[in-house]
Amino acid sequence: MQRLYLIGTSHQLCDPSKLARLPARERLESLIEDSCQLGIWNGAVLVATCNRIEFYLDLEGSEDPRLDSLRALFGELPFYEHEGREAARHLFRVAGSLDSMVLGENQILGQVRRAWERARESETCTSLLDGLFQEALSAAKEIRNTTGLGTQCVSVASIGCHELLDALSPLAGRKPRIALLGAGTMVRKAVVTLGDICEAELLFVNRTASKARALAEEHDGRSMPLESFLAFPPVLDAILVAVRGDEPVLRREFLERLPLPDTRRIVLLDLGVPSCVDPELGDDPRVLRIDMDHLQARSRRHAEERREAARRAEPIAARHVLAFARRLSARRLGLERVRARHIEMAEQEFEALVRKDLAFLPEEERERLKRRFLRLAKAHAHLHLKDLKVLASET
Repeated sequence: MQRLYLIGTSHQLCDPSKLARLPARERLESLIEDSCQLGIWNGAVLVATCNRIEFYLDLEGSEDPRLDSLRALFGELPFYEHEGREAARHLFRVAGSLDSMVLGENQILGQVRRAWERARESETCTSLLDGLFQEALSAAKEIRNTTGLGTQCVSVASIGCHELLDALSPLAGRKPRIALLGAGTMVRKAVVTLGDICEAELLFVNRTASKARALAEEHDGRSMPLESFLAFPPVLDAILVAVRGDEPVLRREFLERLPLPDTRRIVLLDLGVPSCVDPELGDDPRVLRIDMDHLQARSRRHAEERREAARRAEPIAARHVLAFARRLSARRLGLERVRARHIEMAEQEFEALVRKDLAFLPEEERERLKRRFLRLAKAHAHLHLKDLKVLASET
């Protein structure tokens, strides 16, 4: 694995805003493609997100002078370098969301997969890197399936949306009608979560009508200016509020104008900090209010669950590093050729046995014996090769 090398930086070393000093992903990928075509690099895969820039390289070793150009690319930004197994371990942890800014976030696996696919399309992904990223995806999937890490709610907005929908269930087989007040980050995160877990009729509401329309067009919903919404509210099952202001946006008089759904209760998800909902609304029996205090407590419980899942995930990543190292060692030693030769010799030995001592057997019986003979030879070869792979990985 000595040809595998990683150089990069991430949120672990510097603020994500400083990563903007580096060239854009497209420019870096073009640089890699040109360098590989010129023979400067054997191969490279770039993993570039808003929180990390990492080059996974196939080269001759850490003393390769061609690394200096990449080191210079980072300028004054701090960066890390890993070789061999440490480079593989780092990638497997990244793909498994163990190295993410938000532990357990579920976007990084897709980002790693797309980085690998782009490198294959541009023909900068060597067989070494191809095997590395295949193993990384396998490790990440096992982490997700075994520990649940990467499948849980990881933001207050996503936790709030799950709470909202739990409170709405069941709705007699129809789509929930949800109004979203605001156009900032919280609302955008909430829309993504809602789209992942249910089909809903979405109404986007904002003081600026054009912002509401833009979100409605993007997410196949409807829109209303805030003023119209407050004066003539439609029938809704839930309202998500994520706006800022010095005065409450939703007051008791709004509730008096709001037609109640067939459930006879409105679920109010209040994500505003500070809140723009009149506190009296939470005391009304027609309203089920879910506020930030409740969600922060749930978020802390989720964080502890993710930390426990991460502890269980670390041995999985380590095991996949070992499996990848063994495959590389087997390939380097040509163990597959040894297996093929082993089977070939078994076939020759069986044919000699048939000619000398078993020629009297019917053809059907000889074929049956041959299948059993070769099955035994393959099992025998497998045991020996397994031992050789272990020895090779330890050297």
